[in-house]
Amino acid sequence: MTAKEALMLSEKNAQDIAEQKRKDAEIAAALAERELKLRRQKWQQHLESDLRRSIEWAVQNGRRKVEHTLDSRQTHDHSSPEYSDYASELNAVMENLQNDGYAANIQVKTVVHDESGAYMNSGGECGSETPWYTNDTTLVIQW
Repeated sequence: MTAKEALMLSEKNAQDIAEQKRKDAEIAAALAERELKLRRQKWQQHLESDLRRSIEWAVQNGRRKVEHTLDSRQTHDHSSPEYSDYASELNAVMENLQNDGYAANIQVKTVVHDESGAYMNSGGECGSETPWYTNDTTLVIQW
């Protein structure tokens, strides 16, 4: 093999390798996109079935609303809530519920967690002396 032939063959092989890497990357991206789509669909189906079971339970027990906690974060935690990645799926679930005649809305409330009684009663071994707070994001469904 001459140097010219070796150069041409190595350039062709480099192009073939680059093309194969590009195809592999496209396949990996398509698989990742499909997996993400399936994960999002599964999350939506799971949430909706949980909410439907909660509604059935509430109806059997004479209640007129259900509260489902979507996220609970300490007040100093400013990262985005977990469910915010699934906003379109959450909106679809809410729309399905509203189409069935339910009033569905999202509420954020600050919850005080006061364990000072347990702290005092245990001699300082359990609980906390000072209350701590969380911001709870809940989906409220009423009928």
